[in-house]
Amino acid sequence: MSGIRTKIQRGSRMLTAAVLALILVLSVTGIGAGAAILHQADLAIRGTVQFGGASNTEAVRAEFQLTGTDDAPMPEADRTAVDLTGSAEQAFSFAAVTYTSPGKYHYQVKQTVISPGYRMDATVYDVTVAVAYEDGTLAAVMYANREGDAGSKAELRFINEKEGKEEKPEPTAKPAKTPAVPTAVRKTAVPSAVKRISAAVKTGDSSMIALWSVIAAAAVLGTIVIAGKRKKRNRK
Repeated sequence: MSGIRTKIQRGSRMLTAAVLALILVLSVTGIGAGAAILHQADLAIRGTVQFGGASNTEAVRAEFQLTGTDDAPMPEADRTAVDLTGSAEQAFSFAAVTYTSPGKYHYQVKQTVISPGYRMDATVYDVTVAVAYEDGTLAAVMYANREGDAGSKAELRFINEKEGKEEKPEPTAKPAKTPAVPTAVRKTAVPSAVKRISAAVKTGDSSMIALWSVIAAAAVLGTIVIAGKRKKRNRK
């Protein structure tokens, strides 16, 4: 009996040791996996692009380039592109980068390609990705500023203007009106006899009208007679 008890005790001890060893292995493996997850941070560098004055129905294409400095970790592709219709702002993004240690990582972003008919935004941005632990977890944040302007933070924002934008013509001044110059009226001399006849007509004096009519007829007859005599003299 004592031998059986001894064997049972030995088996129990071995089983307990095996269980403890298994728990220890699982714990170490779990901690390692947890550390791999907690000690990395993923971040994608992104921005926006806009085509000012665009009324196109076909997509306009813009391409951007990401350049790292001081061996900063890079995404698989250092270029990205976006197609856009209309004038609304649209986001673009490079592939995410995985950071595994704290520090500051520096990049530059610029536009390299624009569709014909647009002026490309030539702004170059300096981008900094700051990686640090927050509550035991590695976190990454991005901030940027225009090249040469390190004092202010900015968003990655590119605006491409349409070439040859239609300008509204200035209103043409209307020519000043030339004041009308009154035309001189040449007055024709009216014989006094005719004036008197006309005055008599206005006053309604019939006797005067008859008298002046006779005088006017005599004057006309006299003119005709004188003209006839002159013609005869000239013929002689």
